[in-house]
Amino acid sequence: MIPTEYISLFEAYHQKQLSGKSLTEFEARLSYDSEFKSHYLEFCNLENGIKQHFHKESLKEKLKAEDELIDVRIKSRSFNRRIIISSIGLAAGLALVFGLYQNNSNQSKTAKTLWPYEEGLPVQMGHSNKYNSAMNAFKVEDWNKAFTLFSDFESDTATYFAALSQYQLEKIDKASKLLSSIDETSAFYMDAEIRIALIRLQQDHKDTATKLLNKIRLDENHKFYDLAGRILKKI
Repeated sequence: MIPTEYISLFEAYHQKQLSGKSLTEFEARLSYDSEFKSHYLEFCNLENGIKQHFHKESLKEKLKAEDELIDVRIKSRSFNRRIIISSIGLAAGLALVFGLYQNNSNQSKTAKTLWPYEEGLPVQMGHSNKYNSAMNAFKVEDWNKAFTLFSDFESDTATYFAALSQYQLEKIDKASKLLSSIDETSAFYMDAEIRIALIRLQQDHKDTATKLLNKIRLDENHKFYDLAGRILKKI
């Protein structure tokens, strides 16, 4: 997963906002820091993938092209006007349905693609064996076991990791409910906020997701301030 602090730097480089010493240091680091370069390539692949998902003509342009094509046919052939009007209506209807389907599908793909990676917390001495087992299960992606074990604890930490386990099991409604229960004073609140917004996108609640993302963007110190901005640009 790309470290959050690298995202703004990579975006600035792509948008040609780096210059002088900053540009020289950035390009030099690409040459000698293999881990940094790996994150940069991952960023490039992600950006290209998102552009492919979201690059499409507007419905208006599609219908305009269809109308121009029909005009040519009218001049070259003697079609029945009623058939032509019906064809236009059918084409417009199909284009609208297809466009809506594509938009919903793309929103869901965006949510999944930009879902922040969570590696879990270190297993420390002093924790119960059950807690250690829960965190270890999470780290090895045994989501069912992790959820079951974390469910036995009453803490924001347990709720957060139980929610992420449910999400990985594609039980996004249950994941959302757990994330929504995390209090604003919790260390996991910012993580919960961005994930709830991404879940709303998957649920096709774009307006709600947009409001949540705009709320995050009001706080420049928010952990996911930059990511929220990127998501807003893609939807």
